[in-house]
Amino acid sequence: MSYKEELYTKWIAGTLTDDELKSLEDSGELAELQRIMDVGRQLQLPKYNHEEEFAYLINARKEKQTFSNQYSRVLIGLAAGLALFFFIRMAFTSSLEEISAPYGEVAQIALGDGSAVTLNAGSTLEYNRKQWKNSRSVSLEGEGFFAVSEGTPFVVNTNNGRIKVLGTAFNIRSWSDNLYVECYTGSVEVTSASGISDTLFQRQSINIVNNTLGAVQNIQHQKPHWSTGNSRFYKERVASVLAEIGRQFDVEIKHPNIEDRFSGAFSHKSLQAALREVCKPLNLNYHIDLATKSVTISQE
Repeated sequence: MSYKEELYTKWIAGTLTDDELKSLEDSGELAELQRIMDVGRQLQLPKYNHEEEFAYLINARKEKQTFSNQYSRVLIGLAAGLALFFFIRMAFTSSLEEISAPYGEVAQIALGDGSAVTLNAGSTLEYNRKQWKNSRSVSLEGEGFFAVSEGTPFVVNTNNGRIKVLGTAFNIRSWSDNLYVECYTGSVEVTSASGISDTLFQRQSINIVNNTLGAVQNIQHQKPHWSTGNSRFYKERVASVLAEIGRQFDVEIKHPNIEDRFSGAFSHKSLQAALREVCKPLNLNYHIDLATKSVTISQE
């Protein structure tokens, strides 16, 4: 289930947090959900009341009526609720556009307002193409460089937090429990999944790990390192670094649980050179199997 679908489901169940509700309101999707719900009510689906049906079943048992008939009534009520849920879900997913960058490649995306996105290998972007003029909101899994045209707020939702801008250029990497954002022009508002916010200005970055915001850092480069054929990391989990090697070279990485963190970089030109740059400082061994396109990492 995608991040947006999870929000839709929680909204229907009434379990959204205040921050999640605000995210839906800012993106304009809350109003659309309410509109679809109104349409769903007009379908005149059978009403279902849990307490009434439970009492009905108890009375039926006392009167020694067959349970199968009463069970069928319960199923009808449940089916009515499910029908409404899937009607809402289909209304949204039918207009969702999903673009993915295959392993070992990047993907270029031109949005309807002149904004552009470049996805790093293995990353996925999702947005509602029908609602784009009214709501500039996307969901990102992975890493992407955004060049946003000025206009209404542009919101990027990730599993680790939300980024909101008006018009700027910035990079987002969101894998596992880590969210890293770099701002190159303009400014961006970064909000963790727990609702803590900070603002980045030109040539600044911030790292969020397990919903904890790090200090704002200054950067010197004018575009993300990966766009020039390099991946750079600062105190990131080794598992995350190895996963990035797997995405860049389209190979499966097998490794034990490694608690160390890695600071450094590797080039996208050579798999062996990339493994050497990461494994050597950590005293790790690696074996490349070209036949199965896999790499096995072991500790010395």
